[in-house]
Parts: sequence; structure tokens; C-alpha cells
Amino acid sequence: MDALIDAFLDAHPDYAPATRYAYRLRLRRWAKWLAVSRWRDVDETCLDGAIARIARRGYTAQTRRAYYTALHTFADWLATRHIHLPVERLPAINSRTEPITTLTPQQVARLLHLSPTERRATTVRNVAMYALLWATGITAKELCALNLGDIAWGDGELHISGRVLPIYPGALRLLRRYVEHARPRITDDDRQRALFVARGGGRMVPMESITTLRHFAARRGVAATPITVRHTLALHLLREGMAIPALQAFLGHASHDAAYRYYRELQSERKMS
Repeated sequence: MDALIDAFLDAHPDYAPATRYAYRLRLRRWAKWLAVSRWRDVDETCLDGAIARIARRGYTAQTRRAYYTALHTFADWLATRHIHLPVERLPAINSRTEPITTLTPQQVARLLHLSPTERRATTVRNVAMYALLWATGITAKELCALNLGDIAWGDGELHISGRVLPIYPGALRLLRRYVEHARPRITDDDRQRALFVARGGGRMVPMESITTLRHFAARRGVAATPITVRHTLALHLLREGMAIPALQAFLGHASHDAAYRYYRELQSERKMS
């Protein structure tokens, strides 16, 4: 099954490296969940079973939609090779109409806890990533695009996409510990300017960061990804009195719609309480 995935990616040389990585990751997981040896053997029964497996994993609507989109795109290409997948059975997802998944303060605390004696470099990195996400509400894509020079250490600020975002002292301490003690143990390449690096020493890409942080959170008993933290912070800021236009600017939303979605979620939350 991997051979056809490779052929599909070869047929799309215009895909960016991060896009190629994401497609390969998602399609290989589909191959595992479908539990067949050939793509032409995929029928309605095994596809329904794979969809059920995805549902049990607790993915957000956005993540499920990404997996479904990857299979749809791959299926369109397979059809040109006379291999037809029953993708019409994939659920339609509009993530904007689904309830927003958020974390409790206790769950956030679990993600940000780092023992003074912790020595594992990747653990220090993962906690620092979650701390910066909680401080700023940036996306996984923005997180992976950060360079070392984007943090103004003296001012306690993050400079990103024309925004200047404050970093609270606790998060700044975790970031400094990562940069000074853990990052050099992950990469010793002085030319690498990426803030967050993967085990091979290269810049982390969005899908890799999402998967890494989801698995790290699961080991701490929390179902979380960068988007979960972003949702939680947005609602927290609204509860603290931040205005919608200010929230839009803080999160970098291009329109009011996304910010108002959090407002509607908060109103629903208050009606239920």
C-alpha cells in the first residue's frame, strides 16, 4: 500500500514538503486502520471500521476533516488507476458547527508541569511548546515557523506575523530552560535557527508537532493538541473580559467570524450553567 502512496506523492511534485509529510502520515495511518493488504481491497465494511477507529481516538473535528480530505484526494487519484474507494461513506464535517473542545485548569496545569530534575530533552521541549501555546494562542503552523530571534527575552514578548504577544514569566522560564539546556542536546547545528527542533535536528513541521504534542499529552492523561489549547485560551480571555476585536487581533484571525464563534460558545456555556 505504501507503494501507491509514494506514487501519489510523486504525481504531485508541487506539494510543499510539509504537505507531503502530512499526506504520507495520514495515508499510512489509513492503510493501518483499513487492515487490508491492497487499496483495491477496501470495501464499505473495512472503511466503516476505520471511520469508527478514528472516532474512538477523540480527534477534533478539524483533525478528522484533515484525514477525510486526505483520503478523498488520494481516492480521486486512485480512480485514475481504476481503483475505487467508497469514500462517499466518509462523514461530512463542518468544524465551525461542532462544540469547541477545551481543557480544564487542572489539565492545563498537567501539560505545563515540569519537574526541576527532569532531564529528558524532548520532555522539556514539549512542555515549553505547550507553555508558549498557552501564553500566546498561536497555531501549530505558527509555532513551527518560529525562529530563535522571534522571542524578545528582555521584554518577555513573542514577535510573530506582525503581532507582539506577551509571554508570562512562567512560560518564559520554561522556554529559556528549553533553549539553554534541552535544545542543544537535540541539535548542535549552529546554523539551525528554528526555535523548536525535532529529534533529527530539523525544524518541526505542523503535523509532526500536532502528533508529538497529542501523544505527550496522552501520557499525562490529557486529550490535547495545539488547537485545543488555542480554544481554551480564547474562551479564558473572553471570560476575563477581553473584547471580541481584541481577541481577533490577539489570535491573528482574518475575520470576526472565528472570534465570534468563541463568543457564541461562551454564551451557550453560560446558558447551561
